Amino acid sequence: MIPAREECFELIRKYEMFPHIVRHTRVVTDVALFIAHKLNDSGQHLDIALVEAGRCSMT
Repeated sequence: MIPAREECFELIRKYEMFPHIVRHTRVVTDVALFIAHKLNDSGQHLDIALVEAGRCSMT
């Protein structure tokens, strides 16, 4: 099961991540999503939900 965005945010709150780590996680996720969308636009078939769920792996 791929965790939804809100589930990831719940984990971040639950484990009280430091604010600078939360900011870093958001920036990395934004960059990953940008790249994934560009790749999909060029014919690739990346799972956007899975790319976004990567933020949970940082908790």
